[in-house]
Amino acid sequence: METSIEDNIKYIYLDGLNLPVKRFAISKESLLMAIGITTDGYHKILAVQLGDRESAS
Repeated sequence: METSIEDNIKYIYLDGLNLPVKRFAISKESLLMAIGITTDGYHKILAVQLGDRESAS
C-alpha cells in the first residue's frame, strides 16, 4: 500500500513501543509508529500499526 505525504514534512521518525497486552494471557506486543515533523515544527502522526515483534522489516 502506497501513501503520499501531503504536508511539508521535514523529518520522519519511525519507532516501536513494546506494551503488555492482555488477551488470553499477558504478552508483549509492539506498537509501530511513524511521526512526521513539519517545516513549521508541528508533530503529526502519520501511521500507527500493531506489530508482532521487532524486526528489520
